[in-house]
Amino acid sequence: MMTLKLLTQLAAAASGIVSAYYWTKSTKVEVLAPTTSVGGVTGGGIHVKLGNGKIIDFHATYDLQSKYNAYAAYAAAVLALLSAALVFFP
Repeated sequence: MMTLKLLTQLAAAASGIVSAYYWTKSTKVEVLAPTTSVGGVTGGGIHVKLGNGKIIDFHATYDLQSKYNAYAAYAAAVLALLSAALVFFP
Protein backbone atom coordinates (compact mmCIF):
# COMPACT_ATOMS: atom_id res chain seq x y z
CA MET A 1 0.00 0.00 0.00
CA MET A 2 2.88 2.36 0.75
CA THR A 3 4.33 1.73 -2.71
CA LEU A 4 1.03 2.67 -4.35
CA LYS A 5 0.86 5.83 -2.23
CA LEU A 6 4.42 6.76 -3.20
CA LEU A 7 3.72 6.17 -6.90
CA THR A 8 0.59 8.32 -6.67
CA GLN A 9 2.56 11.11 -5.01
CA LEU A 10 5.25 10.93 -7.68
CA ALA A 11 2.66 10.96 -10.47
CA ALA A 12 0.96 13.97 -8.86
CA ALA A 13 4.27 15.82 -8.62
CA ALA A 14 5.11 14.98 -12.23
CA SER A 15 1.73 16.19 -13.50
CA GLY A 16 2.17 19.43 -11.55
CA ILE A 17 5.56 19.96 -13.17
CA VAL A 18 4.13 19.21 -16.63
CA SER A 19 1.29 21.66 -16.02
CA ALA A 20 3.67 24.41 -14.90
CA TYR A 21 5.91 23.75 -17.91
CA TYR A 22 3.09 24.10 -20.44
CA TRP A 23 1.60 27.19 -18.78
CA THR A 24 5.01 28.83 -18.78
CA LYS A 25 5.60 27.77 -22.38
CA SER A 26 2.26 29.28 -23.43
CA THR A 27 3.34 32.68 -22.15
CA LYS A 28 6.54 32.69 -24.20
CA VAL A 29 5.36 31.36 -27.55
CA GLU A 30 5.50 33.68 -30.57
CA VAL A 31 4.74 32.80 -34.18
CA LEU A 32 6.61 35.22 -36.40
CA ALA A 33 4.66 36.79 -39.26
CA PRO A 34 5.76 35.86 -42.78
CA THR A 35 5.73 39.53 -43.84
CA THR A 36 6.77 42.82 -42.29
CA SER A 37 3.42 44.57 -42.70
CA VAL A 38 1.94 45.59 -39.37
CA GLY A 39 -1.49 46.49 -38.06
CA GLY A 40 -3.76 45.34 -40.83
CA VAL A 41 -5.37 42.23 -42.06
CA THR A 42 -3.13 40.67 -44.67
CA GLY A 43 -4.21 37.39 -46.17
CA GLY A 44 -6.44 36.53 -43.23
CA GLY A 45 -3.84 37.20 -40.55
CA ILE A 46 -3.33 40.05 -38.14
CA HIS A 47 0.29 41.06 -37.67
CA VAL A 48 1.31 42.80 -34.47
CA LYS A 49 4.63 44.45 -33.67
CA LEU A 50 5.75 43.62 -30.13
CA GLY A 51 7.76 45.85 -27.85
CA ASN A 52 10.87 43.83 -28.64
CA GLY A 53 10.51 44.66 -32.35
CA LYS A 54 9.31 41.24 -33.46
CA ILE A 55 6.31 41.07 -35.77
CA ILE A 56 4.05 38.15 -34.90
CA ASP A 57 1.01 36.57 -36.49
CA PHE A 58 -1.64 37.15 -33.81
CA HIS A 59 -3.97 34.29 -34.74
CA ALA A 60 -1.22 31.69 -35.11
CA THR A 61 0.31 32.75 -31.79
CA TYR A 62 -3.10 32.64 -30.10
CA ASP A 63 -3.77 29.14 -31.50
CA LEU A 64 -0.44 27.84 -30.19
CA GLN A 65 -0.97 29.46 -26.79
CA SER A 66 -4.42 27.87 -26.60
CA LYS A 67 -2.96 24.45 -27.37
CA TYR A 68 -0.34 24.74 -24.62
CA ASN A 69 -2.92 26.06 -22.16
CA ALA A 70 -5.10 23.03 -22.89
CA TYR A 71 -2.18 20.67 -22.20
CA ALA A 72 -1.52 22.51 -18.94
CA ALA A 73 -5.17 22.27 -17.92
CA TYR A 74 -5.25 18.51 -18.60
CA ALA A 75 -2.12 18.01 -16.50
CA ALA A 76 -3.62 20.14 -13.71
CA ALA A 77 -6.78 18.02 -13.81
CA VAL A 78 -4.68 14.86 -13.42
CA LEU A 79 -2.88 16.51 -10.50
CA ALA A 80 -6.21 17.32 -8.84
CA LEU A 81 -7.48 13.75 -9.28
CA LEU A 82 -4.29 12.20 -7.93
CA SER A 83 -4.23 14.59 -4.98
CA ALA A 84 -7.83 13.70 -4.18
CA ALA A 85 -6.98 10.00 -4.40
CA LEU A 86 -4.23 10.47 -1.82
CA VAL A 87 -6.90 11.24 0.80
CA PHE A 88 -7.92 7.59 0.73
CA PHE A 89 -4.46 6.25 1.60
CA PRO A 90 -3.72 5.57 5.27
